[in-house]
Amino acid sequence: MAILTLDQARPGMTLDAEVFDRRGRLLLRPGCALTEKHLEALRMWGIHHVEVGADDDEPCPVEPCTPERLAEVEEELDRLFANAGMPHRFLDELRAAARAKAIREVGAGVSAGSLL
Repeated sequence: MAILTLDQARPGMTLDAEVFDRRGRLLLRPGCALTEKHLEALRMWGIHHVEVGADDDEPCPVEPCTPERLAEVEEELDRLFANAGMPHRFLDELRAAARAKAIREVGAGVSAGSLL
């Protein structure tokens, strides 16, 4: 699996995960082969990235997250979880999952300001 911005995605790539709009409506299902029309429609719906299958023959297009970008991710997560209150196991796990997702997305070119 690779998380790509729509600029990195190409027709013919196969989705590995559902694509939902901002209201939670399903737009595309896993296994769908992307077309140029899909990419244009996703841009119009305000979708910024998709999860596609990574080819074993090609290197993953996601660059490693730099320390500066990691600091940006941590700062944004601090802001998002500022009102979470005392430590709680569920919230700790949620933050860890958000951090992992954010690092993948920031490495793929998604801005840290659009996390979660």
